[in-house]
Amino acid sequence: MIPGMIEIKKAIIKLSSDGKPRTVMEVHNELVRRFALTKEEVESMNPSRTDRTFYHRIRAAKQQLKREKQIEDIDGHFLLRHLQKGESS
Repeated sequence: MIPGMIEIKKAIIKLSSDGKPRTVMEVHNELVRRFALTKEEVESMNPSRTDRTFYHRIRAAKQQLKREKQIEDIDGHFLLRHLQKGESS
């Protein structure tokens, strides 16, 4: 089953807590492994058929975490870095 936004957000925070920048695709690949998704689940399209559901949810979770100032984009390449308390982007 494809995880929902809350599970994805928690996994992104945990993954990014080591401070190592990652691309969205690196996060995607790691979360596919962590959630043990099947090829069919990874390739499943959203209802509008414009994007893959899981990838869309990762991007949406990333944007929400960014708005909440829990992660930031760096270098303009969608790299994720967990913000420590007191830091700002």
